[in-house]
This record gives sequence, C-alpha cells and structure tokens, in this order.
Amino acid sequence: MDILKEVKNYYDTEYKETNKAILSTYFKPIDIVDNTIQRCLGVALFVQYLDIPFDDINKLYEAQRKRLKNLLKG
Repeated sequence: MDILKEVKNYYDTEYKETNKAILSTYFKPIDIVDNTIQRCLGVALFVQYLDIPFDDINKLYEAQRKRLKNLLKG
C-alpha cells in the first residue's frame, strides 16, 4: 500500500466535502475550512509514525492547506 497515495485520496475527499459544506451550510466558511485543515494536519502527523519522511508528507499537506484556503477566496 502506498501511504502517500492514500493520504492524497483522503485529502481529495476532504476538499470535495469541504467545498460542498461551504456552499450548503449555515456555518461560517472559515470555520469549515479551519476544521478540515486540522483533520488533514492530524493525518499528516499520524503518517510520520509510519516512517513516512516529513518532507514527503509536508509537501502534500501544504498543498492541501493552500487549496483549502483558496476556497475562501470564492
């Protein structure tokens, strides 16, 4: 199993669900995005325990964080 591929799939799903939530909920978009970023950070921290190098997972995490922040620009 390629852990980084699975993380990417998870991040893609989080992105899609976050985008839907922003468009269809009464919660503040900033709160939705911040909560998603926290979940993604948790995944990034967890996979480091699986001997995935920091630089590898950090590239995915930072790209995801920026992608999610861009949802707020609308």
